[in-house]
This record gives sequence, C-alpha cells and structure tokens, in this order.
Amino acid sequence: MRRVLPAIGAAYDRYLFASCSPGTCVVLRIVFGIAMTVYALVWWADGEFWFSDAGVMQAETARQITGGRQWSPLFSIPASPALVRGCLAVMSVNAVLMTAGVFSRWQAAMLFFWMVSFQHRNPLILDGEDTVFRLFAFYLMWMPMDARLSLWRALRGAPAVPLRATQPLAWPIRLMQLQMCFLYLSAAWSKWQGAAWRDGSALFYVIQMGDLFGRGWWPASVLESEALIRTGTWSVVVVEAALPLLLLLPRTRKAGVFLGIALHLMMEYSMHLFLFQWVMIIGLLSFLDFDRWVFVPAADRSCDGGQPVAGRPEPPRDSGRTRPSPDQPLTAG
Repeated sequence: MRRVLPAIGAAYDRYLFASCSPGTCVVLRIVFGIAMTVYALVWWADGEFWFSDAGVMQAETARQITGGRQWSPLFSIPASPALVRGCLAVMSVNAVLMTAGVFSRWQAAMLFFWMVSFQHRNPLILDGEDTVFRLFAFYLMWMPMDARLSLWRALRGAPAVPLRATQPLAWPIRLMQLQMCFLYLSAAWSKWQGAAWRDGSALFYVIQMGDLFGRGWWPASVLESEALIRTGTWSVVVVEAALPLLLLLPRTRKAGVFLGIALHLMMEYSMHLFLFQWVMIIGLLSFLDFDRWVFVPAADRSCDGGQPVAGRPEPPRDSGRTRPSPDQPLTAG
C-alpha cells in the first residue's frame, strides 16, 4: 500500500495537471463562441416574446413553475421588452468577444450568468441543448483560453504564452470530457428503458414526426425497411453506450471522436434540432490534442525558443522524455 497510494496520487496529478492540452482550450473557446453567438442572436430575435412581461409568460408564472427554487434577476426587476432586448444584445457581444479572445474567462462567466437568467425566466422552451450550453460555459470560464489567437493580446502586442506554462491550468477540460461521457452513458441507459428502443422500433416513430424529422432526403426504400429501421435504432444505443469507453481509452480516443461526430452529423442531416448536434461536436473536440496538431510547431519556433519555462526546471536533454498528451496512456511513474 505504501507504493500503491503514491502511485495512484501521481497518476491522478498527471491526469489533471500534466497531460491536458492548453491548445484545445483555445480551439474550444473559438468554436463555442461562434455557436454561442448564433444561440444568443436567435434568442434576441424573439426575446420580448419569450422572456418579457409583455410576452407569453409573466415572471410570477415562471416563479411558480420553478417552485421558487430557481433564481433569475428578471424575477426582481420589470422585464420590459426593451430591457430584455438590451440584455440579450449584451449577451451577444459577450459571445463575440469570447470568440475573439478578449478577456475570455470573463465573457464565459457572463454567458453563464445570462443563460441561467433567461433559462430560469422561461423554462418551458428549453431542452437538453440549453443545459449543455450552460454547462460548457461554466467549464470554459476556468480554462486558459487566451494563450493563443487572442485579439486582446495582439492589440497589446503581448507575445503568445508558451503552452507548457498554461498546461497545469488546463485541468477543467477534464470536467468537459467527463461530462460528455456521462451524457452518452445516460442517453444510452435512458433509451434502453424504453420498449421501443429495445425492440428496435423507436426510429419508426421518429420518422413520423414531421416537425422534427425530414430535414435531409432519405429514399423511401430506407424509411420503409423494417430491417434498416431496427438496425438503425439499435445502432444508436450501441454507439452511445460505447462512446464513453472509446473516448476515455487513449488508443481508441480518435476513433471515438470520429464515430461521435459521424453520429451527430447524421442526426443533423436528418432532424431539426437547432444547435444540439453542434454543441455535442464541440464537446467531442475536447478529447483531441490540438497542441501537437496546430500550436506546438509555432510555439517551438517563436515562443519557447528552446528555453525552459519560467519557474520550471529544464528537463534533461538526453532523457528521451516528451511532454505527455491525452493520447498517451497514463502511468504512475
């Protein structure tokens, strides 16, 4: 036990603080900011209808629906159409600034605040997509997102931050990864509780929902084939159940990301689900190591310059060791 517990602790520390990809945090900031801008602008277009006291739901009604357990500043101040539109306009600006890399952590915190405020103001129009956006904003506000491709750093003439210096700060990316695994596991388990998913007929009922299905064209021979419908139904459950394991294991991680993206693109082609598929794809990108693909060559040439990061000892040059990445298996040593 004297060796096992320190080994477990060392592996845990390495998993959180020595194997995350800071470059991935930068990519997540950009793609999430773009999606969040679209999300906020769609809300802004009909904001007074959904969230103001002149719309479909009074603040007191929303408070009763939530049982008084949820908070929103729109419960305490008169939610006039002008105020709602102004708040949603600020939310849109926060999303744009986050995309550009201007105080991104603060922008993510503001986006989280706005989503909590508006989602609690009218919970009847929400679905799982809104919850995922809110959770991702919370995780992102702890990540070092402005190390690269930051407009604010460029305007100040500040050099890019060496990624190795921000690696210990990138640990919140693990929260997003674990959230994705729990989402897929929960989705597979929930589906398996339904008889239509177990007998393979669930997609037949989905196909009949004209307001949801039919975005892309499918031949009638596919939509009317019982064998294909049952195979497709069971395939969705199998893929969602397998994705957590595929994404957690380093050797199968890229295959898991590819399989997950393929699943969501097929759903995006077939169904009207607004941004749900895209926010899930953003979550899948958190499993990829963009340091090695995009940022490390530039960092080695222009930032690190072969010098040790300030505050850290330089590793032995003949040790043959390289920086661990999420695609390498975790070891205790």
